[in-house]
Amino acid sequence: MNKDKKNIPPKEEDSKDIEKEEESKLKENKGKYPADFFTGS
Repeated sequence: MNKDKKNIPPKEEDSKDIEKEEESKLKENKGKYPADFFTGS
C-alpha cells in the first residue's frame, strides 16, 4: 500500500504551529510540574 506517504514529514507551517502549541502548554504549566516532566528524562 502507500506506506511511503506516512513517512512524509509535516509541512514547515504545521511543525511551527505544533511547536507554538507545545510552547504555550509549557508556559501555562510552568511551575506546576518539575522540569524533567517536559524533557521526558
